[in-house]
Amino acid sequence: MLFRCSRSRVAVAALMLVVFLLSGCLGQKTFTVTVEITPALAGVNIHENSETGTLKAITDEAGMAEIKNVKSGTILVPVREGYSFKPKNAKVTKAGTIEFAAQETDPGDPVQKAHELVERVEEAQPPERYGDLAGIRALIQEAREEVQKLDDPMLRYELKERIDKKEEATEETLSSYVSAVQEAVEQDKETLLDSLKAFWAAEDGLLETYWRMVQPENQERLEVDLIDVDAIRQTVIERAPQLERELEISDALFMAAGAGLDEFRDELIKYRPFPTRESGA
Repeated sequence: MLFRCSRSRVAVAALMLVVFLLSGCLGQKTFTVTVEITPALAGVNIHENSETGTLKAITDEAGMAEIKNVKSGTILVPVREGYSFKPKNAKVTKAGTIEFAAQETDPGDPVQKAHELVERVEEAQPPERYGDLAGIRALIQEAREEVQKLDDPMLRYELKERIDKKEEATEETLSSYVSAVQEAVEQDKETLLDSLKAFWAAEDGLLETYWRMVQPENQERLEVDLIDVDAIRQTVIERAPQLERELEISDALFMAAGAGLDEFRDELIKYRPFPTRESGA
């Protein structure tokens, strides 16, 4: 009797767990929200979490944009050159409409424009993905160019210092991603993959190739550079798919060569149409 009660309680608990999972109580909630810009303004980019974050939507002629599957707590930030918005951003807590009031900025006031750009730089979130980096760099460069146009040397210095501070913080963030990869080389494959996926679009299926590429004895031969986030993207992330194919062919030819001349010839014929980096095909 006691055993049957215990089984009954377990069944009830399991059923309750299923209900919770289906209702999303154990996961982060998502919503469909509509962004409305007033007065109606087309071409407003709606970014996630910061002005340089992931682009989620662009408003239409009516100043509207629908965004689906938005996680609770996500911050939406409207951006369009020549306009400021109130509020500057909004946190998503439920489904519905989020309104932003647009106001055209005065393009003729260089001091105001420089201040606004520097404020945008300071409010930008640290890059969480490599794809965020171009937007942050472009914003910093634009702010520097506008500050340089100012006549007041003291104001130029003050604003430049603020930009430098933000740029240094950004570089520290990027260095942390690079250090994680460099340290993972001395650890194991899974740690390396995690460090690459933390910032770059690394693929699980290329794990063995990544590991082979970053080994100290292979880096120079395979032209791998782990010095910064750009080098890692160019020499590891972008080259891995091509290199995996080349290494596959190299291994197959090596095995065939050990099996005999006929086998080696057959493999050579099999892979002869494959283009190499040197051929530029």
